[in-house]
Amino acid sequence: MPAPNGDASVIRIFQLEEKEIQLIDTTVVSKTRKDVSKGRAEFIAMDAFELDLKIEPDTKTHPRHANLTNYSSEKSKTRSQAQQLAERSKLILRS
Repeated sequence: MPAPNGDASVIRIFQLEEKEIQLIDTTVVSKTRKDVSKGRAEFIAMDAFELDLKIEPDTKTHPRHANLTNYSSEKSKTRSQAQQLAERSKLILRS
C-alpha cells in the first residue's frame, strides 16, 4: 500500500547484482526506515504501468530511488492496485 502521501518508495534494481542490491538496502533503505529490511518485492516496470501507476525518479536519497505514483484516490481501487502488483511481484527474503 502507498504511504499516506499516496506514493510508494521503490529502488530501481535493473541490471544490479544481488550484492549491489543488498548494499543499497543496508546503506539507504534500512537506514531511512531505522529498521533492517526483512525482504523485498521485485516487479518489472511494465507491471506497474499496466495498473496505471507511474514510476517517477526521485534521486535525492539515492540515484536509483523513485516513487510509485498515480494510485487511485478511491481506497478500494488503491487496495486493488496494490494487491495486483503484489501478485505480480517476486518476494525475496533477506538471508
